[in-house]
Amino acid sequence: MTGHINSFRLLAQEFASQKAAIYGVCAHAEAGDRVAIQYGQRGMIASDLLQPLRAIVNGL
Repeated sequence: MTGHINSFRLLAQEFASQKAAIYGVCAHAEAGDRVAIQYGQRGMIASDLLQPLRAIVNGL
């Protein structure tokens, strides 16, 4: 998740650290929710979040 937060910070320099952290946490949570709905929570691993995160970030 730290990488996502730093990505938001680097994508738009006007994002304050706190705002980047909020966006990063929300994007991470949304990606987890999408994967859980599609496949279920059991057996979920970090790499399962990559595709949903890409879609979420590109939608911002």
